[in-house]
Amino acid sequence: MTERPAARRSSSLLFRLVAALGFSAALIVLALGWGWHRFEASRLLADFGQRQDTLAKLAARGLESPLWDVDTAATMRVLESLVLDPEVERVEVQANGLPPEGLIHARSQALGSKAQERGKAFDIVYVSSDSGASVRVGQGLLVMSTAPLEAALSHTRSFVLGLLLLLLATLGLVAYVWADRLVRRPLQQVGRWAEQLADGQPHSVLPLQQRDELGHLAHQLDTMAKQLQASSEKVQSSEQRYRSLFENAGEGLFQLDKRGRLIDLNLAAATMFGLHDPADAMRRSRWPRRLVVLAKADLRRVISLLAQQRSVVGLPLLLGTRGGRQLWVELSVHREVDQSAPDAKGGFQGMVLDVTERHMAERALALHRDDLEAMVAARTAELRDAKQRAEAANLAKSQFLAAMSHEFRTPLNAILGFSQLLQMDERQTPETKRQIDLIVDSGQHLLTMIGELLDLAAIESGRLRLNVAPVQLTALLDLCADAVRLRARSKGLRFELEVDPELPFRVLVDGQRLRQVLLNLLSNAVKFTDRGQVMLKAQLVRLDASNRRVRVRFTVADTGIGISKAQRANLFEPFAQVAHSPQRRQGGTGLGLNICMQLLKLMNTDIDVQSTLGEGSSFAFELDLAIYEPIGTMP
Repeated sequence: MTERPAARRSSSLLFRLVAALGFSAALIVLALGWGWHRFEASRLLADFGQRQDTLAKLAARGLESPLWDVDTAATMRVLESLVLDPEVERVEVQANGLPPEGLIHARSQALGSKAQERGKAFDIVYVSSDSGASVRVGQGLLVMSTAPLEAALSHTRSFVLGLLLLLLATLGLVAYVWADRLVRRPLQQVGRWAEQLADGQPHSVLPLQQRDELGHLAHQLDTMAKQLQASSEKVQSSEQRYRSLFENAGEGLFQLDKRGRLIDLNLAAATMFGLHDPADAMRRSRWPRRLVVLAKADLRRVISLLAQQRSVVGLPLLLGTRGGRQLWVELSVHREVDQSAPDAKGGFQGMVLDVTERHMAERALALHRDDLEAMVAARTAELRDAKQRAEAANLAKSQFLAAMSHEFRTPLNAILGFSQLLQMDERQTPETKRQIDLIVDSGQHLLTMIGELLDLAAIESGRLRLNVAPVQLTALLDLCADAVRLRARSKGLRFELEVDPELPFRVLVDGQRLRQVLLNLLSNAVKFTDRGQVMLKAQLVRLDASNRRVRVRFTVADTGIGISKAQRANLFEPFAQVAHSPQRRQGGTGLGLNICMQLLKLMNTDIDVQSTLGEGSSFAFELDLAIYEPIGTMP
């Protein structure tokens, strides 16, 4: 049954080549035309915008004097002169002394219904000839029609489209003639020459008409025919080399047919199975399971794996030879595919590797590893018990300190109370008053230390809870500043308090714990600063009015001794202190920063430390708080 002419034309090489060339040429031509059109459109739009800017400037110059003199008639004359431009649709002017709606002068007849309008607003400025001062007297709007621009663009599109169609037709004709002359005819000659080769005429010669790729193709085909005989000889030589490698390999190699019967095996495989040579194995049986002893479960596993996949690599098996010896081997089998029927199962090629010595070494290593794991498990249990006992002792200590807070503070409060009463007695001698002041200072210092220890114990025992309540944030910051301002001034330091005015009036927070953190950071800043300033800053980071949430950043900065990078690594550890010399160790337990960190963790935040040795430090943290009363409300 012959093909239809239309089908032959659509499937011919000439048709496809010409179609590809025509399509490529069409894309190139369309790209050039589109680029040309875009360039012309951009140029025309730029000219239009320049004309509009020029008219706007002329309008501003012409209207400045009439508007300054509030001369409506002169203003209208200027507007009428502007509308005389063929592209101007209307002009609008707004100024003092004119009607509220301003003055509008439009063209009596629109340029086109499809044309778009583009407006240009401009300011009208009067420049005094005496003083040179500039005064804005009004504002104008110049509206121009794009009808001439659209007409020019339409003419350009028509010209580009006609030119592109002419160029495309010319390219298509040239491509057809070129492809027919240089491709189709030479390929027909190559096809007839190939038919002669297929008919048994290997010495036929192709009449080459040009020296190009097709000529080289004919030469290569002739060379290929001459190499077929040489290839046959090489195949025989390769078969001999393969046979030599197969027979002399140190690993056991074998071949099976698709039914699993033995086709061939090498000397190494026969020796491994306890036989003299491959011929002896083939005489005894063609079935491998009769040459070696293999457990039925292992045999079923091998068959199942080969049924599921094409290859099995490194499968460990225990084999028994005919001489009664047992050996561990690794079996690798690859199933061949019949090239004539790819879906059918072909034969098998495999390799057997004796790994008995390695298997015995691995078993010894496994037994030793089991002993080590038992020793590690026993040691781990001992360490776990010791850790539990240490944690229980630490918890008992923390619970004891937290429960004994009242018993610790009561005697100390009595000592401080009576000492403060003695301070108020004016009959004391100066030496006695100095001693009493020393008792009060020592008692206050001891009370602070006991408070820090009790807070740490409460945190470790889990008994510390946040008491969230409405707090006036600005008042809390003022209290913290007043508490350390006198100490700062006594050391000759400047103290600055910066509060963001956008902060809400009241927020929900544990005011006591927030005040404790800020006072601890401020006290450390004053203690380790000898000159310069100490600053407390509260800054609004984010305000979510819909959910009534606010995020505030608190910063305590100083110009003190600073903290080195090595000291910042353990700065928040319990009992850690920052000191560069004995004179810097000014008392304290070293628990303040650790307590601050623990309290801020309860508030779901952390401290950010920035410091330069010798230049100062900055401690900052951010809190996400609920707004109780927004800014501007009264209590």
